[in-house]
Amino acid sequence: MKIYWVLLSLMMLVACATNRPINEGRQLLESGQVEAGLDLLQEALARSPEDKELRVYYFRQRDVVVARRLEAADQARRDGFPDMAEAGYRQALRYDPASQRAHAGLRELAAQGRRDALVKEASQHADRGNLAAAEARLRVVLAEEPGHPAARDLMRVIEEKNARS
Repeated sequence: MKIYWVLLSLMMLVACATNRPINEGRQLLESGQVEAGLDLLQEALARSPEDKELRVYYFRQRDVVVARRLEAADQARRDGFPDMAEAGYRQALRYDPASQRAHAGLRELAAQGRRDALVKEASQHADRGNLAAAEARLRVVLAEEPGHPAARDLMRVIEEKNARS
């Protein structure tokens, strides 16, 4: 009977030692220290790649964190905060470098920046009276994003000026 209790105690100690990274990672994640928690779990997984429980827990938590970062980045992009959006996409890529959604978000941010720069150039051309150059740039923007508000507004102003001429 004594041997039974000794073996049971040893099995419990082994089980606790095996789950220690999970427990520590969970505590960090629950306390809001997301990066520290994921980093701890990732390091533990690198040391014990055969630990299936750790692997499942790490990837589940990583996927939750990445999804939250992507949602926040998408919202920041929609709300017109490109720097915040870029930071969110890059944080997602830190844990999931293959995230197609994060890469697509960064590509869209770059395209939006290029379109906004073209609208700014068009506005400058319009201010100097070069309506043809302004209109050419706006047509490029509107071909890519027909609903671009600033491009549509400026195009309307240019069309009114051309109609009066």
